[in-house]
Amino acid sequence: MVYQEYIKYDRILARRVGAALCDYVCYFIFCYIYFLIVSEKLENGVRMAKLFPYDILVYIGIWLIWFPLIESLLGSTLFKLLFKLKVIFQDGSRINFYGTFARHLLDLIDLFFFFGIIGIILAKVTNKHQRLGDMLAGTYVIMKEDNKNTFS
Repeated sequence: MVYQEYIKYDRILARRVGAALCDYVCYFIFCYIYFLIVSEKLENGVRMAKLFPYDILVYIGIWLIWFPLIESLLGSTLFKLLFKLKVIFQDGSRINFYGTFARHLLDLIDLFFFFGIIGIILAKVTNKHQRLGDMLAGTYVIMKEDNKNTFS
């Protein structure tokens, strides 16, 4: 691989990291707002959700909407759209709900274990520039403005 290709992959990787960071910050803000709305302040000053076991379902629902649903409808999460990235299957076809659900199932390992270092390293060193979630789902993240599919 020539030096120019490394520069291009680094640019895509930087966009991927930025988009993922922004998407998850927004997701956690929505979850926190929901928590503030449904929780009550106890005597000791701690906030506690009233319907604790059911709140987890709401957080999962927000995650399903923010990541798999939006990405399957638009081909990108909201911040991937802003960063001009798109998710496709390895054969070049459009991503569907099951594919995007599968790729985000491993976000916990890819993005949160060791602060995302695992996902960044995998996207940097694997042949097809895929993190674990992409490998599981058989997907690539490409730059939208490229006519040829530049994989990251």
